[in-house]
Amino acid sequence: MLRREIDRKEAELAVLREKDAGFESREAELEAAINEVETDEQRDAMNAEIETFEQERSAHAAEVSALEGEIETLRNSLAEEESRQNTTPPAVPEAN
Repeated sequence: MLRREIDRKEAELAVLREKDAGFESREAELEAAINEVETDEQRDAMNAEIETFEQERSAHAAEVSALEGEIETLRNSLAEEESRQNTTPPAVPEAN
């Protein structure tokens, strides 16, 4: 049960990590666009776009971090469960 949950969460994490490249390329595009700004109106629009980007990137990072924490918690629970199963002494039948 825990293994399936870990696998499911790791798959979710992989999908989120695939989005990292998108954030990197979008950041590069924004940096290039900043150099092309000529008017105050363009600067205001660029600042709004940068703010939106930073909020999205921050939310993404928080989601990745939370999911990593969940996975770590599940892994610890699984390790504890496996440890208990491996250290439980076998039942000794009673002699009559």
